[in-house]
Amino acid sequence: MFNTKKKIVSLNGTVAMPLKTKERAIIYFDGGKIKTSLVVSIIEISKDLIVFETLNSVYRVIPEFMPETRVMDRTIPVCA
Repeated sequence: MFNTKKKIVSLNGTVAMPLKTKERAIIYFDGGKIKTSLVVSIIEISKDLIVFETLNSVYRVIPEFMPETRVMDRTIPVCA
């Protein structure tokens, strides 16, 4: 399980994949993004819920659809 003394952050958004331990997670939500501290444990990944623990917090993310280009944190040039 996870450390219950850590702050629990619950939000609707999109977690950039792959989610990996010992790396920072990126969560896109409400037009913004969060870069977390290092992920120490991945608790659950399903189509309905993503739960993981970082050095500082436990994140509960309800997945929302987002275009692939934004999830990958890059911009694709548009040709006119």
